[in-house]
Amino acid sequence: RLFSIARHSTEANIMVQFLISKNLQDVLLLCKLVGILVILSSSIMHYIEGEHNQKFSSILESCWWGVISITGIGYGDAVPFTSLGKIMAALTVLSGFFFISMPISIILYEFTDFLRKMGYVAPKNKPKNRTL
Repeated sequence: RLFSIARHSTEANIMVQFLISKNLQDVLLLCKLVGILVILSSSIMHYIEGEHNQKFSSILESCWWGVISITGIGYGDAVPFTSLGKIMAALTVLSGFFFISMPISIILYEFTDFLRKMGYVAPKNKPKNRTL
């Protein structure tokens, strides 16, 4: 379905070409890393907060908190009560920023380079060599 949409939209077609060309593995690796981080942090948070907080009563319910915290959305509907839970929450948010922002910046750089090679973006202007 996604590929059939790309036929009707130039922007979607560019994204599909970019993903197919070389970055599909990078995006899948990013998704795997985030998935592992969600499961790991949610399991730990369930172990820490499960007895004290109804929002963390199961690992599956804790996964909701993990996804929201790691992606930086932070609805605030599930918050830890204990000090150890708050420390774990801070570590989860920081690790989410690290695991998402670093690969995303690399993928966006490669996407810009892809757009330049395809002719959709003007090439970089090289700075002139100036001597004093």
